Amino acid sequence: MMTHNGKKLLRKIRFIIAFFMLALIVSGVTAFPVETELISIIPLYWRFIDCSFGVFGIIPLVICMKWIKELEGMENESKTLVN
Repeated sequence: MMTHNGKKLLRKIRFIIAFFMLALIVSGVTAFPVETELISIIPLYWRFIDCSFGVFGIIPLVICMKWIKELEGMENESKTLVN
């Protein structure tokens, strides 16, 4: 059974992961390299490689979020078994 501190830790980790997912989507990680083409002399293929970090970087965060939800679900199941 998870302690109160374990629940708080899972909540904090879930918040951090959600924050980084939001940062990848909103901050313009995918659009920024393409928008700066007029200013910089970075080749086009490098810009698309930069964009791929924003696109593919969210995949491990989604997987971690799924694992955290599974852990929370296991905690809820263990509560119902104990009661």
